[in-house]
Amino acid sequence: MKLSQLKQIIQEEIQNSLKEAPKSSTLKDLDFNKFDQILQLVTTPLTTATLDLDEYEGYEGSTISGYKKVKEIEYIAKFLKKFSELYKANSPKAMDLLDKESDTIFTICDDDDSAEMLKDKKLAKALTDVNEALSSLMYSVPEMELDYVAKDYNKLADVVAKFGLENKKPSPVKTVSKATSSPAKTYTGSDMAKLVNSPDFDQKYVITTNADGAMVITPKK
Repeated sequence: MKLSQLKQIIQEEIQNSLKEAPKSSTLKDLDFNKFDQILQLVTTPLTTATLDLDEYEGYEGSTISGYKKVKEIEYIAKFLKKFSELYKANSPKAMDLLDKESDTIFTICDDDDSAEMLKDKKLAKALTDVNEALSSLMYSVPEMELDYVAKDYNKLADVVAKFGLENKKPSPVKTVSKATSSPAKTYTGSDMAKLVNSPDFDQKYVITTNADGAMVITPKK
């Protein structure tokens, strides 16, 4: 074989390898404040006002994630923040992090169709999209390829960015007093969960929906 032919073969092999290799990724900004709100949302107990009762009657009190408290799945946010920090710094510890988290379950839905229990189908679709993006991380992390994980991280960042919490249900919950005309108080996130989980909630309040589809908590007479 001529030297020129050998050089040509080597050059072609190098080019093919470069095409197959993942490109180095620049991490996008993931809105962790919004992601934390999503975690709060999927750990808020479902009510008759948010459930699609035609198909999921009896699920009241359950949660989308299967967990009752945000702290039970906040490890996902901790991993994402740590990975972002190490990847951007080009730290060798990023590989150690992937190895440590290779068995982690990156999902926020108890099963594939748990989000479908919601009456708000747009919210169900949005939560499913987040869950699918996280599930991709669950498969790419054990591969120990930083750029593949970065690619899935960016997909999640895009999905979270599109997640319009202001239009989602469970929406901010308003308590409306029949005895006074004072402005209704709005509860969001963990405050809403605390109110719904209070021991005497069922005895003191009734959950309904207003004309806009928002949940309304009304004190009983």
